[in-house]
Amino acid sequence: MTHQGRSMTDQHDDNKALVAFAAACVAMMAYWVFVWVPQQDAHRSAILNCAVEKVGQGASYEAMEAAYIECERQ
Repeated sequence: MTHQGRSMTDQHDDNKALVAFAAACVAMMAYWVFVWVPQQDAHRSAILNCAVEKVGQGASYEAMEAAYIECERQ
């Protein structure tokens, strides 16, 4: 028994759970940084490219916004 009244086995189980939780957090952050964010950026870039193709490079903000919304719905 430890001074806290818990066995070493209980503390070892707590440590294993903490390590598993930390590993899950690291895996989730890695997925977010290396997979999810780039997918979102690529999607936004594709929509923006579509809008620029529709209205041209020097279009007004309102025309660009309308084209962006139209491309987003496709």
